[in-house]
Amino acid sequence: MKSLKIDFKIDCVTGETISLEKYKKVMREKTNRKSGIYTSELADLYYREKYNKNIVEILSEKYEIPRCPITNELVSYILRGIIVFGRFSKSCTNSQITNYCLEHDESYKEKIKEFKEKRKGKGNPMYGRDAWNKGLTKNNDEKVKRISENRIGIVFSEETKERQSKSAKKRLIHGHTGIKHTEESKQKMREKTISRFKKGEFPQTNSLPHKMVKSILEEIFGVCGKDFFEEEGKFGFVFDFMVNNFLIEVQGDYFHCNPLTRHAIPKSDMQKKNIDRDKRKKNAVLKDGKYVLIELWENDIINNKQKIELCLKNLKK
Repeated sequence: MKSLKIDFKIDCVTGETISLEKYKKVMREKTNRKSGIYTSELADLYYREKYNKNIVEILSEKYEIPRCPITNELVSYILRGIIVFGRFSKSCTNSQITNYCLEHDESYKEKIKEFKEKRKGKGNPMYGRDAWNKGLTKNNDEKVKRISENRIGIVFSEETKERQSKSAKKRLIHGHTGIKHTEESKQKMREKTISRFKKGEFPQTNSLPHKMVKSILEEIFGVCGKDFFEEEGKFGFVFDFMVNNFLIEVQGDYFHCNPLTRHAIPKSDMQKKNIDRDKRKKNAVLKDGKYVLIELWENDIINNKQKIELCLKNLKK
């Protein structure tokens, strides 16, 4: 069944005639339409008010309304002179519909295959054109800012992550895709990164806790780059500061999971990666034995400045 035509002026539950005039007024106020209002739309308002169900839910008790092949819910619909049924329910996501069509719809498969063949190079509608958001950021464009804010808090399902991972592994963007670096290669990249930090080719950390610690160090020790050092590379890692034989790390409570705060247990992949890197840094310092690692937490830096000052003064020879 792709559509259903019935007498919408009759209550299909009781068989009584429905007085639709009052619903016409409601519809006009709701949509600002003075004409072109379908009787089916008025009947839908009637059923919602009387039975607390939409028109399709009511009709499903009498007629065999199509159900979504994915969710088994009633399909979506459009109210016109007749009721036009969709193929899937409103709760279906685009990815669910795409996957279903790829698996069950031969014509859809052929269409996708055709697109892949015809839309290569100059056949692609975007060929030679810049993306609409090229050069735009949330700081200089309201639309990008709105999109960015709407995505805050979105958590991808494990199924989505797995699918993205498989897709990334198949995607041949450049010659290194799918090729793992050797330990020798990794060490060379670490050394190159450290060298670029020293030359000032990378922007230095600019968080408030980092700037506060740097200011305190300048008050106690003097000139940065002479009496103490910032973004210092050791053992293949970069440490925030180095004073004498002390390596100082400024740790954000959330990003590095301060054990004395509500962020103690890592939840995101980013937090887990940071903790893993922090452990490797500590092990590298302990293994070398020539330096002492000092961790300064964001909460102490901002709320207990005297404690931080005392700790850093104790590092003087």
